[in-house]
Amino acid sequence: MEDFYIPCLEEATIYDRAVGYFSSSLYQVAALAYSDFYARDGHIRLICSPALSKPDYEALKEGEDLAARADARVLAEIQQLIRNANSLPATRLLANLSSGQDS
Repeated sequence: MEDFYIPCLEEATIYDRAVGYFSSSLYQVAALAYSDFYARDGHIRLICSPALSKPDYEALKEGEDLAARADARVLAEIQQLIRNANSLPATRLLANLSSGQDS
C-alpha cells in the first residue's frame, strides 16, 4: 500500500478498479491520498460485485444525485474533507468521488 498504491494515487486523476468485492473502508486506509485525488478533480470508475453494503450502495446513489445538483452544502463538505481527510466518514468520500462520473 505505502510503496505502490498510495504513491500512484497521489499522482493520478483517473482511477479504474475492477474487483470481486468492494468496500468504502479502503478510503479510511488511504484517506489523505483520496482527498488529494478528489481535489485534483480525480474520477473513479468501479466494476465490482453488485453485493455492496447498504451504506456503500446508498453513497453511490447519493453520488449520482450530487452530480445532478451540487449545492453549497456539498461544496462545504468537500472543502472540509480536503482540509481534514479524517473528518468525514469514508462513505461521504465515496459519494463525492462517484458524483463526477458519467452515467
